[in-house]
Amino acid sequence: MSLSVNFNLAKEKLEQAYEVAINNKSYRPQYYEFINEILLGTHKTYKYILFTALLAKATNPNINTLALQAKSELLGAYDARSLCHKVVIDFEREKLGKALGGSNEPYLNKPARFPELSKENAVRKGRDQKLLNSLCDNLPLIDCSQAFNCLVYSIILMLKKNESQVKLMNQILVSYKSFSEIKRFIHEAAKQSFEGETMTLLVGGLYELYMRERFKDYKVEIHPVNQSGASSKEISDMDIYVEQKLFLTNELKDKLFSKADVEHAVAKVKENKFGKMIFIKGNNGMLEGASEEELVSKIGESGFYLEFLSLEEFTKFILIKIENPSIEA
Repeated sequence: MSLSVNFNLAKEKLEQAYEVAINNKSYRPQYYEFINEILLGTHKTYKYILFTALLAKATNPNINTLALQAKSELLGAYDARSLCHKVVIDFEREKLGKALGGSNEPYLNKPARFPELSKENAVRKGRDQKLLNSLCDNLPLIDCSQAFNCLVYSIILMLKKNESQVKLMNQILVSYKSFSEIKRFIHEAAKQSFEGETMTLLVGGLYELYMRERFKDYKVEIHPVNQSGASSKEISDMDIYVEQKLFLTNELKDKLFSKADVEHAVAKVKENKFGKMIFIKGNNGMLEGASEEELVSKIGESGFYLEFLSLEEFTKFILIKIENPSIEA
C-alpha cells in the first residue's frame, strides 16, 4: 500500500527551509557532499528527484526516498511526480529562479519513469550511472530530520546558483568600452557549459542587446534547457517576439545532436506556422551522422529556412549589428 504526502504540509516545510536558508547561507549539513554531487552536476532530472525525495522525507518520515511512483513495490512508496508537480515546481519558479532547471514536468523524462530508483535502471554509462548509483546509496541513509537539513542546504545551493546566473546575464547587459570586450567575455564564459545553461544565458543576453536598440515592444522568451517536450508550451528553445508576434525561433545545443533532433525542432516550428529558425551550437555542440549543408538543403525544399551558427558566429552576427558598445539599460 502506497503512502501519501500532505501537499499543504510539504509547502510549509519548504517555506520553513527557505527561511532557514536565506538567513544562514554558510550552513552545511551531513551529506552535503552528496547534495553537491547531484545538484551541482549536469543531470537535471536527478536534481528534481533528489529535491522532491528530500521534501517528501522531511514531510512524511515513513516515505521511501527511492520510490518514484505509487505503484512501486517498495515499502513506503509514494507518488513523487504529484508532489513535484503540485509543490516543488511552483516553489522553484517563485523562490529559486528556476535554478533546478525550470522544467514544468521533470518526471516525464525517462530517468523518472521507473517505479523506483535502482542501479539497474537504464541510464547512460559513465557520469549518469555514477549519479544514479550515488542516489541509490545515499538517499536511504537520510532520515526525516536530516532530510530537512539537506533540503535547507539544497535551497542554499540553488539560491547561490540563481545569483550567479543573474550576475552572468547582467555582465552581458552592462556598459562595455568596446565590442571586443563583450566578445572576449562571451568566449570565456562559454567554456563553462553547465549542460547548456551558460549558452542559453549568453544567447539571451545578446538578443536583449540587439532587440532593445531596434524595438520598443519585444520579448526574448527563454525556455528551460532539456525540458520534456511533452509538457512544454514553447515553440523553440528561445522564441523572439515583436509586438506580440513571433519574430524568430532558435534551437540551442551545447552537446552532440542528431538529424532527428534537428527535424523535431523544425517540425515544432512548422506546427506553429512559422518558417525559419537559427540552430545555435555551443562549444560542445556537433551534429552526428549527417551533414549540416545537406540537412539545410533538404529541409529548405519545403520552404523552411534553417541556418546553423556556432555561438562564436552568432556573437559576431549580433555585435556587428549593435550600434553602440555602451549598452547599459
